[in-house]
Amino acid sequence: MSQIADAYQEFKNGVSVESEFRYTVAFSDLDKDSLSFNPVHYLPQHNAAFRKVITLGEREEFEVHRLGDIARVFNGPRFKRPYADVGVTIGPTIRKYFTGTALTQLNCDNVKYLDSSKASPQVKKQLDALTIHKGYILVSDSGTLGRVTYALSQHDGHVATNNLIRIIVDDIPLRGYLYEFLQSELGQSLMLKNAYGTNQEHLEPDIIAEIPIPVPKDRNILEQIGNSVIRSIDELERSIASSNAAKDLLLITLE
Repeated sequence: MSQIADAYQEFKNGVSVESEFRYTVAFSDLDKDSLSFNPVHYLPQHNAAFRKVITLGEREEFEVHRLGDIARVFNGPRFKRPYADVGVTIGPTIRKYFTGTALTQLNCDNVKYLDSSKASPQVKKQLDALTIHKGYILVSDSGTLGRVTYALSQHDGHVATNNLIRIIVDDIPLRGYLYEFLQSELGQSLMLKNAYGTNQEHLEPDIIAEIPIPVPKDRNILEQIGNSVIRSIDELERSIASSNAAKDLLLITLE
């Protein structure tokens, strides 16, 4: 807080040394639509990212699309978690529940378990709405804000936290391209530009849906990028399967 006070005093005295976290914004540059006073919204790096995408859209090689126009963007409802009894991990009514942390773990150490037999009819509908499938792009809307993950086979058909924004893209090469773009420095800046909150920042699906995405007009380039990403994910899945098979064989051998 003292650094903020010192910087403000320096500004009043006519001294303004701008940095990544210390900068000035003209009144005329305040967002007229949102009337936002959130300093993150005006971070120079975030605004530079936005300007770069607009500039790319003016080039012959690119066209800029609103993310919500090329993908379905949503998150699931908040719900009361019907946790399974301690130690219960299998059964006809038992469902895996992935937190944001568990989704990033290749061995799913932090996966939890729900028991749908303990859920009310309303919660059962919510569990269905929160079910994810392989190929979903997932963005954390709180905590480690903007973290991007990709739903693998081991996540298919299971429940994931409502704190993950779902992005569904049917076009597989475009899906790979978007997954890579959203992880990039440019994509991260575009997402975080409109985060909100004080004690804990948040993102909303409608914010993510408004992100401008520069897409190559040349389909061959798009496929070259997107398919390379998808192949790397497929290779990761094969690696996970091989590792799990080796662990199972080791356990059998040791017994």
